[in-house]
Amino acid sequence: MKGKTALILVMLVGVSACSTKIPQSAEEFRQVAPTAFMGSKEEMVVARPYPEISATIKKMAPKCLNVTLTTQQRAGYGYSTSIMHYTPTVIATSQRTELHVQTIFENAVMIGTPPKNGVYQLVVDVFPAGAKQSRAVIYGPSMGLGTMIKGVKGWITGDNIGCPDLTK
Repeated sequence: MKGKTALILVMLVGVSACSTKIPQSAEEFRQVAPTAFMGSKEEMVVARPYPEISATIKKMAPKCLNVTLTTQQRAGYGYSTSIMHYTPTVIATSQRTELHVQTIFENAVMIGTPPKNGVYQLVVDVFPAGAKQSRAVIYGPSMGLGTMIKGVKGWITGDNIGCPDLTK
């Protein structure tokens, strides 16, 4: 987790610089993330039925991603402590499942005003793509949340339905 805080904050500055404000909704984040500094958009089609993926995300996101992480980093002659509160939100219908992960950063200087539940870090949309296939679109940083993104991809593919170790 060391160094991830700095990477995430750099990405946030990039997102806010490109949009002149911090995205206030998942839709604004979807629009800004693909072209933001250190932002990304990844699409994948998987051989797994949409209802199974939707059920997995609804079950695992609150269980695995509603966490607070504290990290310490050496800063000059002392240490800097970062506290990040992650809040997942799942919105599911028969045609789309959305996963939004927002973060409240304690002890961080923000450019602009973050939304109520924190800065959008990750937005994942999953859609049916046939009887036994689904399409997923993942919006987030290109660096800094690799373990979380890998975990969510495991939920989508069905390869790993466990909780990702967000301390790594």
